[in-house]
Amino acid sequence: MILFFFFSSVNYTLVGNMFRKEMLKKIFHFKLLFEKISTKRLRFYCVLLIFIYVSLPFRYASKYEYIPDEEIKYHLMPSRTPGAESCPIVPDLNSDMLPVNLVTEYDEVDYGNKLNVLSGGAWEPHYCKYVHDVAVIVPYRGRENQLKSFLHHIHPFLQKQLISYRIFVIEQTYVKNFNRGKLMNIGYVEAMKIHNFHCFIFHDVDLLPLVELNIYGCTLKPRHLSASINSWRYKLKYSTAFGGVTAMLQKHFIQINGFSNLYFGWGGEDDDLIERVILNNLGYCRFSPDISRYYMMHHKPEVKNPKRLTLLSAAQDRLKTDGINSLEYEVLLSQKKSLYTHIVVDV
Repeated sequence: MILFFFFSSVNYTLVGNMFRKEMLKKIFHFKLLFEKISTKRLRFYCVLLIFIYVSLPFRYASKYEYIPDEEIKYHLMPSRTPGAESCPIVPDLNSDMLPVNLVTEYDEVDYGNKLNVLSGGAWEPHYCKYVHDVAVIVPYRGRENQLKSFLHHIHPFLQKQLISYRIFVIEQTYVKNFNRGKLMNIGYVEAMKIHNFHCFIFHDVDLLPLVELNIYGCTLKPRHLSASINSWRYKLKYSTAFGGVTAMLQKHFIQINGFSNLYFGWGGEDDDLIERVILNNLGYCRFSPDISRYYMMHHKPEVKNPKRLTLLSAAQDRLKTDGINSLEYEVLLSQKKSLYTHIVVDV
């Protein structure tokens, strides 16, 4: 069973439904074969081989195409035409890695006042006109310390980039398994009720950006921001990885019909999203590994979605019917807090 769960968690690149079906058959055949093994020693060696494989660096996508640092400003899409009084598209920022301080004990009101954050977690620069107008959508449930550390880290990080932003924390009740994709869709819809945001950053609460040059603005193509995470040895997990933190123009998010609403439990919704991006011929991009570095805060694994591979195999068939246009939810609480807009929903 150990091997079965290991292989079922593998994310496969987009090469068509026929390939996926064949891979699913092989996985289940391998599961049946493994269950016939009765010798404890043989099982031990099989598990040991898996551990060795997981530990080896070649299992990661060590190289990927990225936008050269000197060309980033030409790929970013400002929300308004830059003028003489505009903030720079790419400010003069530090390229070194930021220190990680997991601060959880602080007064949010005092901290917000210190940083001049407006009620609801909004901020914009005052001595220049912003060119990036961003909504940061954070799906959330039951990780209070991570949320406090994230907010303490992300506000000064974003302000150094001289962008206009607002942070939305979308909290799901405990009635059903966690649905990251649906919460992202809800965040988009609720944010648009407040302001016509040009750019959306979809952001896991456990990830902290480590390099200031990782601009939280949208590019010509949808962008995968968190390509180099410490828990993956600062390597890209696989070539089409699109989870963690992503940025997308409003028009592109509408074009792909947002995330799927069907992935309850961990895994699959990010691979479904990249398939939507590719099927709509939008392409995608990343910044360099040195810029795309993130620190992942430790947490217990979420409950896995046992249907994720089945859902992925039919992802392209649901593109036009499963997403923003089929979204159903109930808002239980909507509140402007000192550092974020808090929206509690039942999905």
